Amino acid sequence: YDPKTFILHNPNSYVRDFYFFHRSFYPQLQLLRLDAETAEQRIREHSFHQKLIETGKVLLTHSEFCN
Repeated sequence: YDPKTFILHNPNSYVRDFYFFHRSFYPQLQLLRLDAETAEQRIREHSFHQKLIETGKVLLTHSEFCN
């Protein structure tokens, strides 16, 4: 769990998958105990949100190329 962005990270991923390398930046992650249903729901919400962001980026790029 990242308290700055309020993102619940997938335990199968590495921290470096979410944060770019900067010498002066140290992510402040916290372990957060959630029941399985709540954790799965939050991960699903986050992945859906990310998918919407990526779709928006693709549509923006496509519209720029078409016009």
